[in-house]
Amino acid sequence: MVGSFFESKMMIKQYEAVIRSQNRQWDRASKKRDALQNKQESEIANIRGCLRRASAPDYADWLRGFLEWGVVTDYYDQDLAPGIITTDHFYVATHDFKLPSGLVSNALNIIVPENINVEIPDDYGHCTIYKMPSDLLGYGLVPMYRDVARLCDG
Repeated sequence: MVGSFFESKMMIKQYEAVIRSQNRQWDRASKKRDALQNKQESEIANIRGCLRRASAPDYADWLRGFLEWGVVTDYYDQDLAPGIITTDHFYVATHDFKLPSGLVSNALNIIVPENINVEIPDDYGHCTIYKMPSDLLGYGLVPMYRDVARLCDG
């Protein structure tokens, strides 16, 4: 009986050591993720002055040209909220800029007018660049909303 009590205490200590090790690994990984997130948010803040929020007409202007050769990837049975693309990450470029690399959770969808130049890194993450008049680069999301469909038809 003494042996089994001692063995149980040893097993508990081993489990506790494994759990502490896993927690340290989790903390290190979490700190790396947080540092990357902060870096990306800082890089995005640096280019915000080159972007404005996209409206449904902005997106419809690009989509009309794209539909001459491409297809919609997602259909939403809803209008865009008061004329603005529903995600906070859908913009129109207003000035030249360099897109930050590796944007995944901070991915941006950017409509780029013909007179604007955007330097795009090899690793642009999940960003999608909607280059006017009809080019598509990146993650490839091409959504369609009810009001955008009406704008494209009209």
